[in-house]
Amino acid sequence: MDQSISFLAEEGTAKLIEFHLLRASDVHLPEGAVFVISNCCVEMNKAATSHFNIRAVECRIANKMLAKARGLEWGRLLKLSQVQAELKASLEEMLRLVAPTHST
Repeated sequence: MDQSISFLAEEGTAKLIEFHLLRASDVHLPEGAVFVISNCCVEMNKAATSHFNIRAVECRIANKMLAKARGLEWGRLLKLSQVQAELKASLEEMLRLVAPTHST
């Protein structure tokens, strides 16, 4: 994504870059929004490990589980935004759906 935003960036505008159905959309941030950029100084050769791929698969599984639990046709839903649209749920409602139901 670093290379994509380097090419697509516009001053004063954030971008949402999606690679499944390749597209970039402007994202309007609220007044006073800030970005914190940090570097943990830990190098990772992503081509030599499966950490990123495992995380992507875990997110897809969680998406399918949430869709199924809410009675949706989970097989065709690939992203949480699709589940959110099907449920006609706000961000706050989505957060409540995935909030822990017990304390540890």
